[in-house]
Amino acid sequence: MISDTTLTVLLPAFPLIAGLLGMLLAQGIKVLDQLRKHKRLIWRRLMAPGGMPSSHASLVTGLTASVGVQYGWLSMPFSICAVFSLVVLYDAAGVRYAAGRHATVLNHMLKTFDNEQHEELTESLGHTPFEIFIGILIGIASVWGLCQLGFQ
Repeated sequence: MISDTTLTVLLPAFPLIAGLLGMLLAQGIKVLDQLRKHKRLIWRRLMAPGGMPSSHASLVTGLTASVGVQYGWLSMPFSICAVFSLVVLYDAAGVRYAAGRHATVLNHMLKTFDNEQHEELTESLGHTPFEIFIGILIGIASVWGLCQLGFQ
């Protein structure tokens, strides 16, 4: 449990802390997954887009859920956060995922039909629905964990 004085100082930042915690947990899982797969730490995964789990989903879910806990589920701040979150999640699953698939096709075409050297386009941009779902769960877990510490 966190002291009352510390909570008084940090409570206004509860949504920020919850969102960032969710994002850091998701990005940390990506680094650990790379360690498992490649037997070495690949630190650039901390800042890389795409992959499992979605840190976008973790961030916006942590933000939105903490605002719901702090201000109420029918409040104006929660409503604004919920709409913002839906836009971000739609973008991660739709637009950015499609852009990543396009990059895969373009990279293949350049390798096949063009003799010149080209910088490869980033293919891992968006997220599958499952990656987003796991990100949402991490965001909710970050809020739950902070509530157990006394945030609310």
